[in-house]
Amino acid sequence: AFIPSFKNYNKAKYPFSFKKVLKKEKNGLAAVFLLFWLFNMVGKIIKEKTIILEYDFWFFGAVITTIIYLILKIMKKRKMLDESIY
Repeated sequence: AFIPSFKNYNKAKYPFSFKKVLKKEKNGLAAVFLLFWLFNMVGKIIKEKTIILEYDFWFFGAVITTIIYLILKIMKKRKMLDESIY
């Protein structure tokens, strides 16, 4: 089992940066939801032999993360996510 030793704890050199997390993870989050929605849709097409667009969890997740991705992409282009070096 993994049990941390708090007596050997070292403080991080740099503070946590939420902006950096947003910049780095936007692609992955959007891709996960889009791929799961696509797999779900293809599975239903194969099973039911017809194309029906259902508004389920994966659809709304894909739409929301795509919107977030586009907003963050615009913010990055306009240098709204830049950080100063600590």
